[in-house]
Amino acid sequence: MNFLVGLARQAIFAVLLLVPAQSHAEAGLHLLNYAPASPTVPDNILRIYLSFSRPMARGQVRDAIRLVHSIQGEVENPFLNLGVELWDADQRRLTLLFDPGRIKQGVGPNIQAGAALVAGQNYQLIVDGGMKSAAGVALGETRVISYQVVAAERRAISPGDWRLEAPMHDSREMLKLTFDRLIDTAVSRRLIHIVGSDGNTIPGHIKSDGRSWTFQPFGSWGAGLYRVIISPALEDISGNTIRAPFDANSGTIGSQTSPMELTFLTR
Repeated sequence: MNFLVGLARQAIFAVLLLVPAQSHAEAGLHLLNYAPASPTVPDNILRIYLSFSRPMARGQVRDAIRLVHSIQGEVENPFLNLGVELWDADQRRLTLLFDPGRIKQGVGPNIQAGAALVAGQNYQLIVDGGMKSAAGVALGETRVISYQVVAAERRAISPGDWRLEAPMHDSREMLKLTFDRLIDTAVSRRLIHIVGSDGNTIPGHIKSDGRSWTFQPFGSWGAGLYRVIISPALEDISGNTIRAPFDANSGTIGSQTSPMELTFLTR
């Protein structure tokens, strides 16, 4: 009898060891953030980013994520179907790409179906709680992201329209750029950087929420002139660049290939 009791205890102990191992591996699984985080977006928005706390499984986006009009119901095929889902290398950040053909004025898909979003209307992006991680664990909670849609943004980007707030010298204050529109967050983290008077890029922490971009150096700011270097490939959330609007006609795209600069002195 004692022998059987001992075996039972060992079996229970083994189960207690094995079961938490899987649940702990996926502890905290959730949608971390999304971009744009602004409650209002232009009707020609090109991308939405969803970031998850754990690597997610492929092959489920079409069924797990829906765009719904507040009155008319689900929007049919709002996102470009490439056959391959647009995950980053870690499978944590997903890019939802609206069909560019429906956004660009005067081309076939735009004429036939129109844009997926209509200015003046309200929409919800629904991320189903059944969406699974790469380990097969469901999110559990359905997330609803609400957007109010406003008029399209069809102008080329002009950094001269941004507001720059210079930091104090001998400090680690943040430099802040406030944009005149929603800028693509992922792109802005890569394509804007700071250069000192010696011509070297200054290392630091970059944050962007689409409305603004901040930079905090690892060290202290010195006195002198600094430059904000902006790649001409920078995009807003509608695909407009410094060179041209997304809707630019053939032959009208600007020839800007060199980075643009904003300069500032520390306070």
